[in-house]
Amino acid sequence: MENTCKRCNHIWRSRKKTKPISCPKCKSPYWKTTSRKRISKEYVETNVEILIRLHRAIITLTGGVHGVRDHGGIYNSVTKILTRIHRRHNSNNDAIKIGALTIRELAGRHFFNDGNKRVAYGYSKVILIILHYHLKINYIEAVDFFLKVAEHNSQVTIQEIEKWIASNITKIPTTKIDTYLKDVLYDIHNERFKKGEEDD
Repeated sequence: MENTCKRCNHIWRSRKKTKPISCPKCKSPYWKTTSRKRISKEYVETNVEILIRLHRAIITLTGGVHGVRDHGGIYNSVTKILTRIHRRHNSNNDAIKIGALTIRELAGRHFFNDGNKRVAYGYSKVILIILHYHLKINYIEAVDFFLKVAEHNSQVTIQEIEKWIASNITKIPTTKIDTYLKDVLYDIHNERFKKGEEDD
């Protein structure tokens, strides 16, 4: 049986069918429940910078206009995403909900001067990999759906985004996470994140 500590994120296998009393790494008896501590400001700011760097890399390598349009909006959305990850229950459905939130926040709110859909695709792909799921559809095939999410007064619901993700993900083992993350960087560097339109 595979277990994941929701306090320190340690993953281990146990031979017994019953749930362990405590996490073997951090020793917490509350390993099955997520800590309700707030996400720190420093942690959010670090991830905001990571997102901005991802945008810069995508624009540099695949074309478009550099620049942030709404820094406060990015901070707000990243806080929402990280909080949802922090409170996850390590299930397939939970990963799908987090992925859907990420796509809606980043594709639908237009934080950057250009490349919003490409960033939403890339960042959601990374988030899902961290949660042990691979978004297997490539950007060229996904762009039509992202266009619908990104359009003004979009009628695409969060439930429809969740359904789309569920039909396009596959479970990946913990040992393969680094490989899949490197593949995302490879796709960016080889310009596989092509623009779906002139101004996105």
